[in-house]
Amino acid sequence: MGVNTSCQADAGVGPQAFFQAIPHVCREKKKKLTSLATLRKKLIRRRRSSKSCDHARVLREMVQDWTDRDVSALWEEYEASAALKDLTVQANLARPPAPTYKQDLSDLFDYKYCTDVDLVFQGAIFPVHRAILSVRCPYFQNFLKK
Repeated sequence: MGVNTSCQADAGVGPQAFFQAIPHVCREKKKKLTSLATLRKKLIRRRRSSKSCDHARVLREMVQDWTDRDVSALWEEYEASAALKDLTVQANLARPPAPTYKQDLSDLFDYKYCTDVDLVFQGAIFPVHRAILSVRCPYFQNFLKK
């Protein structure tokens, strides 16, 4: 093999040395990236906590000068609004869902309710609604005016 190949392997030069150095470089990059990500998360967490409003503190400051009667009236209002919200949710869940326009039009087509015109196409008869045809298609609008 010669002098060059044995010297390159020993000196840390050549393709073998390059591939041995890659895992070390990748590991260091990963360490830097993870440490930066951790630092970024810490900074974001601090920023979030400083920007967020402490609702309890704001409410305490607002009612500190109030009388007990006013505070209890506010408490009753909150309880009443929470109960009303629960009742609203329960009422909405108890009602059957209203049908959509798509469902209504599909029922009109499927069950042929109140059809007033029969459309014949290639031997097939389609019972249709004059109003819907004239609104949806200019050709039928002109044709049905006659």
